Amino acid sequence: MKVSIVTPTLALDDFLAEARQSVARQDSGIEIEHLIVVDDRQAVLPADDRHGNVATLFLHNGQEKGPGGARNTALDRATGDFVFFLDADDVWDPDHLRRAVGVYQGNPQVDCISIAGLSFGQSVRHVRMTIPDLPQGIIPRHSVAWNPIGGPTGFSYRRSAKTAAVRFKDALYFADIIFYLELLHLGATFWRENSVRYWYRRSPGQLISIAPIDKIRTSEARVHQEIAAWKDSGLSAREARLASVQIRRLSANRQRRPSYRNTLLLAAIAPRWAASQVMRQVENVKIRRTAPRRPDAAPGLPAAE
Repeated sequence: MKVSIVTPTLALDDFLAEARQSVARQDSGIEIEHLIVVDDRQAVLPADDRHGNVATLFLHNGQEKGPGGARNTALDRATGDFVFFLDADDVWDPDHLRRAVGVYQGNPQVDCISIAGLSFGQSVRHVRMTIPDLPQGIIPRHSVAWNPIGGPTGFSYRRSAKTAAVRFKDALYFADIIFYLELLHLGATFWRENSVRYWYRRSPGQLISIAPIDKIRTSEARVHQEIAAWKDSGLSAREARLASVQIRRLSANRQRRPSYRNTLLLAAIAPRWAASQVMRQVENVKIRRTAPRRPDAAPGLPAAE
């Protein structure tokens, strides 16, 4: 079985080199069809090459479409049996692909896998989990609706008739959440894998930190439109409500005006979400006891400049 890896980037820099290095050092036995790097800004791209045993394709969007549009450009070229996402400033541990592909092989009903990340970087005070803590195994549909998946780097899916046509909404701030909800709407089965983590780099210049408020509000409205269109035609009324409340909560947080009302409402209608937040904090306490206070690089990789 072959794997395609999708990496959007804004710069061919040292962070991308670390991401590629983490792909090249994956455990043997997994056939990587190609790593597809899509750049939004670079005027001249390098020729396709190999890093270790991994063939890399460098593509250009033609115009700046954001990370969602870059991922779509790569998805149009992906031919592997499984698609994995890896942002250009994140890194994987060596057993990332082996463990995820093992889940797919042992569970043919599973369409998508979510893996939690651990934050690192110069703007991080402590290593911590980036998404809610869930038990290993199939994620209930109503839990997927409130998005326990987080960023795309920990996400992968099996290419099939069910999933092949799904794409990101190019310029939307919540494009990844809409992507997951569309897969849910189409009946995809999600799995949480806890035997491995990925490393999520935090930095002040990330898009998640500097997104303009008008774009956040526009994206929020678009997500609500998509949810309304899917309600009762793939999403249940409960799933649609959970997704809507979570989007309102996330949007308010990104606009730096946290909505405690939405947080309390989500906790009331989704006890599993509330429990996952508690377990996440418990897990973070355990992580702090063993992880460095301010890790500037993921284990096994050189420190970033």
